[in-house]
Amino acid sequence: MKSKINFSDLLFLLFIVTNAISLYSQVDEQKLKLVFIERFTQFIDWNPTQITNPDNNEFIIGTVGENEIYPEIQSFFSNRLIKERKAKVIIPRTEEDYLRCDLLFISEVSDDKLHDVLVVVGNKPILTISDEQQHKESGVLITICKKEEHLGFCINESAFARSGLNASYLLFESAEIINPIKKNSP
Repeated sequence: MKSKINFSDLLFLLFIVTNAISLYSQVDEQKLKLVFIERFTQFIDWNPTQITNPDNNEFIIGTVGENEIYPEIQSFFSNRLIKERKAKVIIPRTEEDYLRCDLLFISEVSDDKLHDVLVVVGNKPILTISDEQQHKESGVLITICKKEEHLGFCINESAFARSGLNASYLLFESAEIINPIKKNSP
């Protein structure tokens, strides 16, 4: 899982991870989550042959759940480029809508709804991110977790491998790994 990354992105990620306590006290938690989401995309490569979004000019971000973050996501990502594509935020309603997404932010959903969403996108190159601690073992790729007084993140390594997405090792080194892939011993 290798990806090209520039030095400034690495420094920013390390800054967020190592200084989250001070950032957390200065920045609204929801806004900090949005920064995490945006930065995660810089450490992920979507293989062009696997992209499920038929419109390669837009990077589709779907929000799933009964949360109040949609307007903030809409505002934060308006006029931004992700992977050299204009970001567009949607609320997916159908299986086709879910499959158009490059990224799904999942928050405040029932276990049944989460299961239904993951059945559709679980083995697709769609980056799933949640801010619900209980989702980290469920198949969501990245979970933003609150630990003591700061935000961190967990990566479900097994689910990530099934997605077909490629990620920089730096992202994995900065995360708590959930459901690690067992490596063969020599």
